Amino acid sequence: MIKKWSVQVSLEQTYLLKGNPESSKVLLALHGFQQTAELFYKVTQSSFPIDWKVIVPNGLFLMPKFNTKKEEYEEAYTWYHYSPRLDRFFTSYAPAISYLNELLDIEGGKTNVVLGYSQGAYITPLVSGHQRKVDHVICVNGGYRVEALPSHFKYGVTAIHGLEDKIVDFANAKMRFQQWTKNHKNTEFIELTDTHHKWTPKISKEVSKKLDQLY
Repeated sequence: MIKKWSVQVSLEQTYLLKGNPESSKVLLALHGFQQTAELFYKVTQSSFPIDWKVIVPNGLFLMPKFNTKKEEYEEAYTWYHYSPRLDRFFTSYAPAISYLNELLDIEGGKTNVVLGYSQGAYITPLVSGHQRKVDHVICVNGGYRVEALPSHFKYGVTAIHGLEDKIVDFANAKMRFQQWTKNHKNTEFIELTDTHHKWTPKISKEVSKKLDQLY
């Protein structure tokens, strides 16, 4: 017999605080699977306006990555644990959502945008804040579990996806995005040609342009 029970624990979490810490415009940026906040920021920082407060947290759960050259494990994180083959969550994304909502309540401003890449993009639409409202979400090369996403939402949604993405299938992502957002006006799906799953300067340019258009 296997029994389940919930345990209340306190975890120390870390996040980067970049840009203008006094700005009322806040961007919460979520990295992908087995990445770190520092690595993600290095790759994406050219996308972000210098006059915004930029918050880049590490994923809630440690998920070390093995470096074959050094033959040792390196620090890396995940937002949840999921098996695509089994279509099963070993660790739910619910704790990560609670953590991010709390972080947004602490560091959020008058204008709040949540951006997620890859695994981070999967949970981006679920981050709504408690005391702080989310104005817009940007999902980069992510998928959409329509059954888990809110059917009614007030924030705007921008999806950016590479046509050549082999990790998160482009056609399936677009189809699910359209299913999720069909009754909402402030949404768009941007297709990038000659773009795979990896974050590229072309993606940075598109994100930067979108943030400039928004605010």
